[in-house]
Amino acid sequence: MRFRDHKGEQADRVRGHEWSATPLGALDRWPPELRTLVGLMLTANQPMFIVWGEAQTLLYNDQLRPILGDKHPGALGRPFLDVWSDVADDMRPIVEAAYAGTVTHMDDITLFTDRNGYDEETHFSFSFNPIRNDDGEVLGFFCPCIETTQAVIAARTIRENNVRNRQIVDSATDYAIIATDLTGQVTTWNEGARRILGWTEAEMLGQTLERLFTPEDRELGRLEKEMQDALGQGRGNDERWHVRKNGERFWAAGEMTPLLDGEQTAVGFVKVLRDQSVQRLAEEERDRFVRLAENSTDFVGMADTQGRVFYINDAARRLVGLEDADITKLVIADFFPPEQIEIVAQTVLPTVAHDGHWAGELSFRHFSTGELIPVLYSVFPITDAAGALIGYGTVTRDYRELKRAESEMQLLNGELAHRLKNVLAVVQSISQQTLRTAPNMASASSDLGARLVALGAATDVLTGSSWRSADLGEVAMRALAPHGAIGERILLDGPRVNLKAEVTVAFALALHELATNAAKYGALSNDRGTVTFGWNVAGGGDDSTLSICWREQGGPPVSPPQRKGFGSILIERSLKSYFRGKAATHYKPEGLSFELEARLSDAATTGE
Repeated sequence: MRFRDHKGEQADRVRGHEWSATPLGALDRWPPELRTLVGLMLTANQPMFIVWGEAQTLLYNDQLRPILGDKHPGALGRPFLDVWSDVADDMRPIVEAAYAGTVTHMDDITLFTDRNGYDEETHFSFSFNPIRNDDGEVLGFFCPCIETTQAVIAARTIRENNVRNRQIVDSATDYAIIATDLTGQVTTWNEGARRILGWTEAEMLGQTLERLFTPEDRELGRLEKEMQDALGQGRGNDERWHVRKNGERFWAAGEMTPLLDGEQTAVGFVKVLRDQSVQRLAEEERDRFVRLAENSTDFVGMADTQGRVFYINDAARRLVGLEDADITKLVIADFFPPEQIEIVAQTVLPTVAHDGHWAGELSFRHFSTGELIPVLYSVFPITDAAGALIGYGTVTRDYRELKRAESEMQLLNGELAHRLKNVLAVVQSISQQTLRTAPNMASASSDLGARLVALGAATDVLTGSSWRSADLGEVAMRALAPHGAIGERILLDGPRVNLKAEVTVAFALALHELATNAAKYGALSNDRGTVTFGWNVAGGGDDSTLSICWREQGGPPVSPPQRKGFGSILIERSLKSYFRGKAATHYKPEGLSFELEARLSDAATTGE
């Protein structure tokens, strides 16, 4: 048999080889066992070779050629161990065992061969099967084989990569890296997950990721939604509150992505989390600051260390007229008048850098009108996490209202001092006149005390209006209330009139004297008499006239006094002088009456 029906390069080589020069001899003299095996080998789709005879002559098929490398085609018809001299020490025991009749099968043998001009690691699975004749003599062996080099190295690479990847995953202690199956049950749990969440891998294997979720998220089915998003969109967002083993809640940011096999089919999920609690709290703190700054009525601003402004709130914009302006081109100095810029540069900012704070009164300038705005300027440093200065902040208060109040207070204090001097002068005059005209010390003490009480009532009313004016009706009520029931024995009637401060004191004292005289000698000295005190305003504008009338009825018969005391003098002369009008007292038998007429503008304020 000359293998005429066999096709292929190696069949041609077998047919054309000069076998008579080899220990096998001419092809047509080969034993039937060899011809049968060679025919089988040449038609096989698996790499195969035959080692035959005492010389261990090698024959092989086309499928073995890639395994031989550069050893092909010269390997055909040569001794097997000569062909594989680079691994002869490894192969000789196996060849000897085969010639001894032992079948040797190996699923993986590692050989470092030189088949392509360099040493390389190779792996094979093979079976050395002895071939015997009818007498049981081993003639050689037949070996089907498979090179497994790529598979072995790939598997080893995968194993090494898995180990390396696990090492990498476990070294990422700032991240919780978790793998799950398609139901969300944990299959891998790295060291970062243990550190962040508290559970060990052994505690979490087979548990679903819902164990990490808050009760609210479990009820909402967040795990199912995450997995659906990961499968449908390639990622599932995972930024919200989670729960540690100890029950503590923390804010985590991360995502869930599908875990794919070699055919890009999803076999599970990878969930990556990072504890963002500190950042979350910082964001909330920042948001609180922003809300506080934006809602503040004070000027709140920030600038970098070069003085460039990068933030001012709405109240600040309104204060200095920058409502719609671009503030990024402004520096701190732009907010101050020229004469105060040096104070800020030479005093304020160095003090902040040294002491950590500066506060004092300065002035801002209005960007549109140029108006100087008095402010309480308070400056503090802004630092980074390491404590390095990165800028300046200010909370500045508008002092215009305070300054106006201070100015008014100074004016009021001056006016009060003037009024007080006048009151003291009145007290001095009352004291002197009372002591001079009193018949005895007891009477003087009683009269002086009563007059000072009346004076005090008038000053009470003036104090309530900051000594600007006093309501005539209120002054009358306070002066007359101690002498009788207002509305029963003493009847008051008149429109609202605001007496000037200097008039009020004299008016109150005059009413006191009238009421005192009525209580001693007139209508209020019995149980039947009444007093009517009325006032009205006639005319308009500068010609308006104020008329005041005191009228007594029902008292003892009245006759003119033989002499006028201090009270009568106070009533007529004092009021006439202060009101700049006409005053008269009438002693009619049916009752005393007193009338006063003056220009309204001399006695009262207008527009109050």
